[in-house]
Amino acid sequence: MAAELNEGDRTAFLQRHRMLLDRSTEAALRSIENRSSLPPASPDYWEVKEERPTLATAAMICAGLESGAKLYRILGDAPAAHAATAGATRLRAAIKKNFGRNGYPRHLGGRSDSADLGVDFLLPPLTSSVDRSVVGVWEQAASLMARPAGGLAPGGSWRRDGVSWTNATASRAMTAAFIGEREEALARLRWLDQHRTAAGSLPEKVLPDGQPASVSPLAWTAAAVVITADQLSRQ
Repeated sequence: MAAELNEGDRTAFLQRHRMLLDRSTEAALRSIENRSSLPPASPDYWEVKEERPTLATAAMICAGLESGAKLYRILGDAPAAHAATAGATRLRAAIKKNFGRNGYPRHLGGRSDSADLGVDFLLPPLTSSVDRSVVGVWEQAASLMARPAGGLAPGGSWRRDGVSWTNATASRAMTAAFIGEREEALARLRWLDQHRTAAGSLPEKVLPDGQPASVSPLAWTAAAVVITADQLSRQ
């Protein structure tokens, strides 16, 4: 949101939310204050109890620290920006060392065929850097997550119930748009458009027979679609 404001309004907006920025950054830095420099196990977007760290959680904390550094630079707080940048750099290196050696699986020490959206979270737009080794895993992940109706499951190790999830599909489209895979982004958007509800909204799930199901509309899916469309319009 801050990026869409003019310079004066942006600074004022960040000053009003300074406490939120400080507390969030401090919590992120505390989570990696350990020998591995990885955050502890905690539930991520799968919404299940975890006993091992997940790539998605680590990637999102890294993205948060990178964004925090940018916001602190806007505020002119060089020490805080440096601390956030240093934390993000340390965490990204730990992710590459601990997850990358196994093909960026969902869980620390897991199988490469369990890749999920954690890989997307390591790529633009959530980060400004493009690691080709991550892109390589991202390119392979779609086949692991594919479901009969044409969408994607949350991850390669997700249960084989045939259900497509629109948030995973839309997130994949968003990443594709930002790393230059325009045709895939457009194909994913077309699929989402073809599987809306009768009211025209985007559901959470699509059943194996192509019928929309569950929560509708889903904010995560809708937001990813809007961001993807905006990015494609700029190319």
